[in-house]
Amino acid sequence: MGQYNKAVLTTVGEKLIARALAGEIKLNITKAKTSDFAYPDNADLKRLTDMQGVRQTVCDPETVVFNETIIQTRVLFSNEDIASTYYIHNIGLYAMDGTHEVLFSIVTAEMPDEMPQYNGVASTSYIYNIQNVVQDAPQLNITVNPSGTATIQDVLERVDAIGGNISETVIETLDTVEDKYPIPTAGESVKRFFGKVLTFMKNIRPLSGDKIIYVSANTGSDTDGDGTQSNKYATITKALSTIPENLNGFDCIIDIGIGVYDESVVISNFINGRVQLRLSGNITVNNFTIQNAYAVIRTIGQSFSLTCNWLFVTDSGNALSLIAVNWNITGYKEYLTRNTSIIIDNTSNLTASGIIALTGNTDVAVFAVNNSRAGLGTIRGTGFDTGFYSYRNGLITCTVNNLIATRLYGTDNGGIIVKSSGAVIGTLSTDVNLYVATTGSDTIGDGTSGNPFKTIQHAIDILPKDLGGYTGNIHIATGIYPEEVIISGFSTSGVIKLILSGDISTNTFTVLGSNIIITSSTSEIHAISTNSLLITDGANFHSWATIMWNIYYFRSTPAEGSFSMCVARGSTSYVSGQMTLSGNTGTGISILACSTAFFGTLHGTGLTYGVRLSNLSKFNCIVNNLRHY
Repeated sequence: MGQYNKAVLTTVGEKLIARALAGEIKLNITKAKTSDFAYPDNADLKRLTDMQGVRQTVCDPETVVFNETIIQTRVLFSNEDIASTYYIHNIGLYAMDGTHEVLFSIVTAEMPDEMPQYNGVASTSYIYNIQNVVQDAPQLNITVNPSGTATIQDVLERVDAIGGNISETVIETLDTVEDKYPIPTAGESVKRFFGKVLTFMKNIRPLSGDKIIYVSANTGSDTDGDGTQSNKYATITKALSTIPENLNGFDCIIDIGIGVYDESVVISNFINGRVQLRLSGNITVNNFTIQNAYAVIRTIGQSFSLTCNWLFVTDSGNALSLIAVNWNITGYKEYLTRNTSIIIDNTSNLTASGIIALTGNTDVAVFAVNNSRAGLGTIRGTGFDTGFYSYRNGLITCTVNNLIATRLYGTDNGGIIVKSSGAVIGTLSTDVNLYVATTGSDTIGDGTSGNPFKTIQHAIDILPKDLGGYTGNIHIATGIYPEEVIISGFSTSGVIKLILSGDISTNTFTVLGSNIIITSSTSEIHAISTNSLLITDGANFHSWATIMWNIYYFRSTPAEGSFSMCVARGSTSYVSGQMTLSGNTGTGISILACSTAFFGTLHGTGLTYGVRLSNLSKFNCIVNNLRHY
């Protein structure tokens, strides 16, 4: 699940509450809507009367008085009518103001949920409980929608209210259900079954703090154990099953005792935190998978080994294995027609700092594919056909490589391998075109015009650093991109070209040691709005006349000082269009360390220094409307 900020009552919403408290109207929450528009951090949400980018609408959501100061609205959004994937950046509640429907409150996302395109088989739904803080909530005259499904809590509250007692009612017949849910046993009482449900609900509730679970293959029990240090589980899988999906910013630590665990370990779909496997001895498992989760494998000081048949990190998985953990990988997984010992796939990351010993495989040792990254410490093994194989913008780095293979390195389709000597293998073989839009996805997007990426940085990051004399074209649709754009370390034999089809905004913009061109897709003028612009480390920067810059803040660095725009360390900048500086009372433009900057038209007021030059740097401007320089 995503992470969302507290609800913000709009000015109109506050007025409606005041009228409801005065008895003039009934407060009627008529609709809940989602929006894929990312409002900037400085947006005045209270002044909104409607949301931009509305994607879904639910009528008559259930609204109740939650406590003395809070009213709560519960709403469910499903993807059954969703034709294209989007991110839920905002949830808005709407109410009637006389004959008009207005935005009552808005919830914005810190980390938005992704609403996927419906696949025609299984639907995806999100349930949100939106709480609005009001004074004298019990005194509000609220219109309540009586429809909805009763929860377990609703049932228990009703039983208590009528003085009933169903605790000894016996369950006689059973319905077939999935094993992952609590299952009643024929003949058991409702009291006992609801105890199972209560334990289940506690286990799926987001963490409220760091949690430690103990496992021992030798002394634990999955039947009678409870995961405490004195009563351990027997398997890692059982410990994982008791962890809630939403870690809520905390760590869940599984302390694993020495032993052989006859199980396949799958760490899957945990969000907003880390699952730590803490080895207290050498362990052996069948195989190891990390999928769409952040997993840390570590010890407490002493070095231990983890033995398995293969290691697989996939679907945006993030695996960090610290230096005291040594891997013995004794087999392989068949993947994309190759037998491979270590696989990193689908925008995933593996960092393994310890020693990795590979045996039992004669095909591929390490395979990084589909925008995935592997950073390895010391690796050894013999008899491989291919040692490292990087495919579809994969990246593999290795500190100490003792692999012996017929072909030590293999790259295809933009894959890159960084050898222990620091040399980079992998290059563009032709000009490429990637597409970015705020409606895209960095998870399921492929960078085509019909299935674009969501962020500019993701498009930049999947390009190999060696451009091979070719151009990486990144087509950017109009919109707000709340990210720090960094273009760094690309070979100067090629060019990164950003092509705008509309106005865009970013947090900051930095170019280091690369050749960059920024232009429009047509002859129309488009604007880039950003907090600051830094061009450094020998970069060559060209912004064509169809691009207008609005730099509305400043940045401070130890090397360059405070500035709105800085050209430094032997860099060259050509900004042919108009540039306007605001939100800064210090230095507007710094040109430092043998750098050169040319401008078309400059605007800006309130600056102490319009332009600051140092160390043989050069400045030229056709129309300079800055205060002075």
